[in-house]
Amino acid sequence: MKSSEIQQQIVGAAEARFKFYGYQKTTMAEIASDCQMSAVNLYRYLENKLAIAAVLAKACLPEIEHSLSTIVTNKKLSAIEKLQAFVLSQLHRTYHYFDAVPKLGELVEEMTTQWPADIEAHRQQN
Repeated sequence: MKSSEIQQQIVGAAEARFKFYGYQKTTMAEIASDCQMSAVNLYRYLENKLAIAAVLAKACLPEIEHSLSTIVTNKKLSAIEKLQAFVLSQLHRTYHYFDAVPKLGELVEEMTTQWPADIEAHRQQN
């Protein structure tokens, strides 16, 4: 199995645990066990739990940005309609995430408090 495939497997296992148990209650040892590997081996692919969370966050951002960009660049909408659609889109998305995955709040809080520089760097790119 390629390194990228193993990393995907780790991220998938972590995502499942984060959704069910929450970020705080998930350990690297549990994620490793779900991947049938040792925790030491897991650290060869991702340095810590927060790095896994960052991979998950980065995977979501392009889809969200594309969706919002589509609204903003829609020439058929007036400025007020764009603003309304933009805000409603964000509200619906946020509601969906937190309704479907109530434990997501822990992950968002951890990312914003532990890696604010990464979040700001992403904002600066766009």
